[in-house]
Amino acid sequence: MFNASILKRANIIAGSVALLLATSAYAKDTVYLDEITGLTINDITVDDFKSRLADKEKLTFATPFVVNSKVKLTLKWKVDTGNGAPTLYDNKHNVITFSAMSPANNALNIQLSTTTCTFADPDTVAESSCEFDISFNLPNEANQAQIHIKTSSPDSNEVNKNNVLQAEDTHINFTVEEENIVKLGTTLKVKDSQCFAYQAGEVNLTSNLFETSSKKVISDATVNYMIDGEPVDSAMTDGSGEANLPYNVNNLKVGDHNLFAAYKGNSHYTSSDDSAMMGIYYNFSGFLPPINPEGNSIFGNGRVIPVKIKLFDANQNPVSDAQPTVWIYKAYEGNELGEVIEAASSVSSADSGNIMRYDPVEQQYIYNADLSALTNGTYAIVVETGDSDCFQDKPKVAFITVEKKGKK
Repeated sequence: MFNASILKRANIIAGSVALLLATSAYAKDTVYLDEITGLTINDITVDDFKSRLADKEKLTFATPFVVNSKVKLTLKWKVDTGNGAPTLYDNKHNVITFSAMSPANNALNIQLSTTTCTFADPDTVAESSCEFDISFNLPNEANQAQIHIKTSSPDSNEVNKNNVLQAEDTHINFTVEEENIVKLGTTLKVKDSQCFAYQAGEVNLTSNLFETSSKKVISDATVNYMIDGEPVDSAMTDGSGEANLPYNVNNLKVGDHNLFAAYKGNSHYTSSDDSAMMGIYYNFSGFLPPINPEGNSIFGNGRVIPVKIKLFDANQNPVSDAQPTVWIYKAYEGNELGEVIEAASSVSSADSGNIMRYDPVEQQYIYNADLSALTNGTYAIVVETGDSDCFQDKPKVAFITVEKKGKK
């Protein structure tokens, strides 16, 4: 295993990659691969690998090569004379030519032009060797890869003669694994309770992206937004990690909607997502006379309680197509809501159930609640408008007192 500093400089992630150089059994006066004398990975020289090599017959080391790595090996070749005295060969028969190829199914883009090495006469030089480089690119998928180094003598018809130097082909086999990068965790946080008035037009959908552990903001990242499961668009995070997407809410109905945001991650960061409620609400006028907002309205022996309200959009235009409903609750001390008595009933044939009707002249909603069924006491008149309560978390309620003379 190479030391950590080399691996970091080379941007190589540790994996289990074995390099196996195998040659046939050495014959007398045979050129063989003696050792690897140099290794470069992604243009970074790795200089501590030699102590990891095994022996001449089977050179094996754990090398953290990963897919797509660019590798250069420097190979040193020598002559093996076997157990006998060295053969005396002349200059005609001491030249070996090297070339390289890889199988078609894992082409490595090998860069080795035909190389010729001349080995000295062992009668003159005690030891003769030859070095050259071979460069290649590892495949882009985890796989088995191979380099076949072919050798040839100048006169192949004389390879069995004693005065001819011979050489054996060599195969270099690699196991290549995927890059194993530890990604940093991310957190995407959608702004909670984003509330917009009905027909507010263009607003900003907002979320923030940051590293989970360090809380460091992540800029220039794409965040995709969805509303109620439908894709909307994407926005880039700025220098503060915030992704703001301009969006027109005029097509959204009043009520609560699900706002979802997602970051897909990249080679450095994990993916993350988040969701929050996005509310669309009416601007509410409050209750109109004869019910007053102070909660001290008193109704006696009359037949009806006129319930009146107005609703507006974001631009203070009257809303005429809502369907507010009226409910009557028993109220207790401190204006606490008790049990619902019933949906309000009306004495007017113009009203339908407990749904308020719109008066286009006064631009208001009105409902004539039946007072006759109520005994003396305090009640809460509640109007439900069907919009979101994100802006106003309390119900639209008015408290009244029923005091019928001569009755309990």
